[in-house]
Amino acid sequence: MADKQAIRERLYVWCEVALLSADRLGRTYEEFLTSAADHSLYLEWIRLGSPPEWAETVEHSPKRLTFGKQWAMNADVESFVNSAAHVEKCVKILGADQYPKQPDGPSIREVRNFEEHWEDPFPGTKRAVQANGGEDFTPGVIAAVSKNLHVGNLSMPAVEDWVREVRDVVAQELRDAGKRPPTADDFVMSPPAGADRTDGVPPQA
Repeated sequence: MADKQAIRERLYVWCEVALLSADRLGRTYEEFLTSAADHSLYLEWIRLGSPPEWAETVEHSPKRLTFGKQWAMNADVESFVNSAAHVEKCVKILGADQYPKQPDGPSIREVRNFEEHWEDPFPGTKRAVQANGGEDFTPGVIAAVSKNLHVGNLSMPAVEDWVREVRDVVAQELRDAGKRPPTADDFVMSPPAGADRTDGVPPQA
């Protein structure tokens, strides 16, 4: 087991990764919602026989739901939930009492496991997730609750807020210990002695 200082540093990194994923997920979700609204309007226009008085409105609502947008949602949800689950794991190892309380609902780990083992969710995980929503809830399904994205009956904006709070706490812990929070440079390998730092990097046009 790594020492607690190393785990704190890793926790900070996972917080930053999760927040990057959350930012991307937020943009993807906004695009998804806009496309869903435009698509719904378009389908209703078709159903009503394409009334000409709707034509201008439909023309100014050009976005459509596509498989690509659905796959982008799935990929970004997976990235965020997985990285947030790493945050939860580090918090649990260090002692959850010293960090902000997780948002209401199933734990992030339970949601991650529910989504990951979609073909046969662990019974305990399935019960924990379904206890916060409908009994027919299935993995891979997202829900918009007051426009907030929910996965596995857990609010993704609430998870993002929690990760940000944890990041701030662990950053202060590192500073109190005389350490600076890790940066991207800490995870870039130095080139061998005598090597050009641009080796293998394509020239700029």
